Amino acid sequence: MKAKQFASLSMTLLVLLVTMIETFGQRSTYNMALASANRAAAGKETGTTIFYANPLLLDNSPLNYDWFSMSSKGILSLVVGNPETTVATKIPFRIYLKRKGQPINSGASNTNRSVFNIDVALVLAVAKPGDDLIIEPVRKEDWPAGRSILLSDYLSKATYNLFPFLRMRSGKDGC
Repeated sequence: MKAKQFASLSMTLLVLLVTMIETFGQRSTYNMALASANRAAAGKETGTTIFYANPLLLDNSPLNYDWFSMSSKGILSLVVGNPETTVATKIPFRIYLKRKGQPINSGASNTNRSVFNIDVALVLAVAKPGDDLIIEPVRKEDWPAGRSILLSDYLSKATYNLFPFLRMRSGKDGC
């Protein structure tokens, strides 16, 4: 009898944990702020080009920075216009890694090659925690869409996102 109760309790806790993870991903404060910034950016133009706060798409969906890590996979592209619609236009960009301020030209990490989309796992294959993923538009008029993402491994990112009370404050009072 105790084994059935234990199994039932374990299943309930598993469902609760999965629900918490799913809810956190949907309600992330960063993503809410990003959505708000996207709405605000809709009216702002750079010349004739409109850039949203998150012009990156991963597998044709807006990139979720909260869950992006060195183990992320999918096709990455950079767009002009609202990334949540089919009207968004892909623009050429360079993608490479920087380690300690120095560009890495190894594998798919290349400062000279321009692409419209790329399998991000190929670039991240040579990444180490602390590297920067640089996404740099080719055309000067598209430069506001450029991004730099500090990379970390999935486990530390998940711990940071799911358990904010475990974050080290490094001398800050937490206010």
